[in-house]
Amino acid sequence: MGSRRWGMVVSIGLWTLSAFTLPAGAATPETRSAPGQTNTAGADFIQYSVSPDDTLWDIANRYHTTVERLLSLNPNVRPDQLKIGSHLVIPRLHDEAKPVMAEQGKVIITASGERFRVRHVLNCKLTAYTSGYESTGKRPGDPGYGITSSGRVATIGRTIAVDPEVISIGSKVYIEGLGIRYAEDTGGAIKGHHIDVYVGDGGAVKQALEFGVKQDVPVFILED
Repeated sequence: MGSRRWGMVVSIGLWTLSAFTLPAGAATPETRSAPGQTNTAGADFIQYSVSPDDTLWDIANRYHTTVERLLSLNPNVRPDQLKIGSHLVIPRLHDEAKPVMAEQGKVIITASGERFRVRHVLNCKLTAYTSGYESTGKRPGDPGYGITSSGRVATIGRTIAVDPEVISIGSKVYIEGLGIRYAEDTGGAIKGHHIDVYVGDGGAVKQALEFGVKQDVPVFILED
């Protein structure tokens, strides 16, 4: 979809929780008075009550985890709008928890315990896009609809668009607050330290108006 004319800003953080499910080993929740948050008896998880304007992105960054981690802990979450007052299981933020940081050539350990060796570290502007007309100028049925400039089918949770002069096509990256992504697409508006995250087909236009632009997001280019 490298022919798209602009970088659509699409929400990656608005999801619907249809049922509340504790992960294996998590304890029954009890009450806590902190805003938006209730306690669980387990040492590793808390129950979070969704507040107005919350997104998964914001919650993930607040608790130094990733959107993927939140989705894995809440398997009934669907790509839609979070309902105010619904509950999420999230990793407990321990006092020593800090955002992922690394220097070139060093091994990073993510908030979820994954280890990666870093080739390069960038701070990037983050937006998001869809396969739809607003992002690509294409509609379902048009030649190349949903196909990235690398030839792969654009995939939620995997595909990002990059400036290939900054991040090579095919690169594996770790984006703080999102997790692992692969540089598979380009775009006319995606220049310099700017990454566009693929979030779905043209039906995500509503979310596009709600996400905004994330500035200075840590992005780790990983060794193969």
